[in-house]
Amino acid sequence: MNSIHRIKTFSFSCACLLLLLLTTSVQTIAQTPAWAKQSLGTMAWLHGVFFLDQNRGWIVGSKGTLLTTSDGGTTWQQKGAGTTDVLRDIYFADEKNGWLVCERNVYELKEKLEPRAYLMQTTDGGEHWKRIDIKGIDIDIAVVVVGPSVKLDRFLPRATAVQTGIT
Repeated sequence: MNSIHRIKTFSFSCACLLLLLLTTSVQTIAQTPAWAKQSLGTMAWLHGVFFLDQNRGWIVGSKGTLLTTSDGGTTWQQKGAGTTDVLRDIYFADEKNGWLVCERNVYELKEKLEPRAYLMQTTDGGEHWKRIDIKGIDIDIAVVVVGPSVKLDRFLPRATAVQTGIT
C-alpha cells in the first residue's frame, strides 16, 4: 500500500509541475511580440544576417547587397560592399572588424581553376571593404567563430569540414 501511495503522490506532483510549466509557457508566448513583414527596398536574394547586439545588424545577399541597421531592424540602409558578387555570409568580431564571404559567378571566371569564393574585410565598421583571396577553399564556405579566432568552414559532400584560420 505504501508504494502505491508514493506513486500516486509522485504522479500528482508531476501533473502539477506540468500544469505550471504549460501556464508559464503560454504567458511567455503571449508576451512575445509578433513578427512583422518589412520592406527592405531591395529585390535581392538575402543569404545571411548577423547582429552584433540588439540594435546593430547586417544582412547580405545577391549582387553585392549589404543592408545595415542601427535600430534593431526597424529600418535598414543599403551600404556598398565594393563588389557586385553574391555575399553569402557576414560576421563582425566587434563594432569595427568584420568579414564577408563572397562568391563569384562561375560564368564570369577567367580561368577554370580560378577560385569562386573570397573574403572581404573591414576594420572601420563596414564603411570600407578590402578583398582577401583564400587559397585552397572554393565554394560552400561560411564564417565560423571558434573562441577569439575566426575560421572558415567548407562543407563537403560527406559532411567533412576543412578549416582554415583567418586573422
